[in-house]
Amino acid sequence: MSSRARIAGYGGCIGLVVIGIVTLIAIHGIGGEAVGAGLMGLGLMLVVLLLFMEVGISEDQERVRAALAQRPPTRAERAKAAKARAERERARRTARLEHPPPTRLRRPDPRRRRRPPY
Repeated sequence: MSSRARIAGYGGCIGLVVIGIVTLIAIHGIGGEAVGAGLMGLGLMLVVLLLFMEVGISEDQERVRAALAQRPPTRAERAKAAKARAERERARRTARLEHPPPTRLRRPDPRRRRRPPY
């Protein structure tokens, strides 16, 4: 966000708050209070919105700087990582074959009648 846009944004918000105060003072009655409070609330809400937007933009810029500073891995580093992944997968497969999961033994249900063996 450029300095000119920042000044215009915050200036407009402060202008709304000032117009709301002037409305509160100039117009008596419930209508003046409602319009004045609404304008002041809108101006203050927009100030908070702009502050959050500033924080978000600065975080995005920092993330882009960090991504540009990080170099991509070399071909040798990618090959080494792929070899390590393949070795882990191979070890996992052999471990699964050597040590199968235990089977659950079912107990006979005492309520169930046993069939005769003929």
